[in-house]
Amino acid sequence: MEKARKENAEAKEEFERNSKKQKDRLQELNEQLKKAKQDIEELKKKEEEAKKVRAAEDENRRSQLDDLARKIEDMEGEIRETESIERKLTTELVQAKIVWEQKKEVDEKTISDKSSQLKDLKSSKQRLDTKNSRAQRRNERNKSKE
Repeated sequence: MEKARKENAEAKEEFERNSKKQKDRLQELNEQLKKAKQDIEELKKKEEEAKKVRAAEDENRRSQLDDLARKIEDMEGEIRETESIERKLTTELVQAKIVWEQKKEVDEKTISDKSSQLKDLKSSKQRLDTKNSRAQRRNERNKSKE
């Protein structure tokens, strides 16, 4: 009986040790569970904050896109206006070039005519100079004969 009591006492001690180990393990698991719940709550809060940040960033991007769309529309208007001015200036340039070409032709003809007139005048002057020189020599001979 003594042996049974001793075995019973040992079994009771082992049971209490195992029971304490299980209680410690249970407490450790409860603490881990509590920490996991806290981590989940923190993650939920962070996720909500991230959603708010993403929403703000999305709104900011939409606003920037709207601004860019307006700028693009303004630029397109400026491009159309510039193209219109360019077409007008091109037309004026072509007209000015035509006028310049016509004036150039008239100037070239005038220069050619004046050049011909100058040649004719030089030729006439040379003939007159020759005649005049002959006439002077004749006059001088006639005067010397007298």
